[in-house]
Amino acid sequence: MPPGLYVQVIDGLIHVTNPVGTQNFAAGQFGFTPNVTQPPVVVPKNPGIQFTPPPAFNAPIGSSGTNTAGKSNTVDCEVR
Repeated sequence: MPPGLYVQVIDGLIHVTNPVGTQNFAAGQFGFTPNVTQPPVVVPKNPGIQFTPPPAFNAPIGSSGTNTAGKSNTVDCEVR
């Protein structure tokens, strides 16, 4: 894969912006921008991104509707 910023949206929506453009990505979409001088674009299929969510993404939610787990220094988002 060429170097750059690749995104994959599993749930929700993300907004990627740089000095030359912006792009919204919805659940199930992939995107790419090689650098800050080219706008982000939707990629039609998975370019080879392999992602395994960290355990913190799957932590149980307490009965009050909030996550009862304490904050830690674990990574919950990965940018490659």
